[in-house]
Amino acid sequence: MPPDALLRLVDRFSQDHKVFLSPDYKEEQLRAEFLDPFFTALGWDIDSKQGLSETLATQQKLARAVSTAPAQASTP
Repeated sequence: MPPDALLRLVDRFSQDHKVFLSPDYKEEQLRAEFLDPFFTALGWDIDSKQGLSETLATQQKLARAVSTAPAQASTP
């Protein structure tokens, strides 16, 4: 089951999707209202609370994403 924070984001988007899909809805708003909370809910250190450099934090995020990604089925 997804974390409650993710469910709240989905509910919020569903209720006001016309606003969020509007050309007037800016990238900065998207990041502040959805992307940062989304990745925070997944356990990412978006605000670098651990005090890591941006490069090291990005490397850790990518490593975590790769390690938790579902394995792709190989085709013969």
